[in-house]
Amino acid sequence: DENADAALDDLPPIRFLAYDLLLHSKGKGKGKKGKDGSKAHQPACHSYAMNFTTDVLQMSAHCEPCASFVDAATRASEYIEDSGRDSLAYETDGAVLKLDDVEQSGLRDLVGTSRTEPRYAVALKR
Repeated sequence: DENADAALDDLPPIRFLAYDLLLHSKGKGKGKKGKDGSKAHQPACHSYAMNFTTDVLQMSAHCEPCASFVDAATRASEYIEDSGRDSLAYETDGAVLKLDDVEQSGLRDLVGTSRTEPRYAVALKR
């Protein structure tokens, strides 16, 4: 319908910024089973996955590994404060800290998940 098309034209553009990557491996991956019973392959570290996808998906330029949790929390706090958010070309209300290591030392498996969410990713909100 023409009215619906006109209403869509008035909406602001939407951009998708990826923050994680799972590769389908036709059931031969080492990752956890999906709903269809197959296992996905997840790259060994989060930062590698993010660098791997920049040719295909738009990534945040602010996704980078930090040497320690304190460094990561300090960096994230810059984007939680108004001055850091104002420097971004998009709106945000916080930042996410994730363990970079996916397979090598099993840190993600070690910290596990709560009933509803992984403990290896923490959202910091304003």
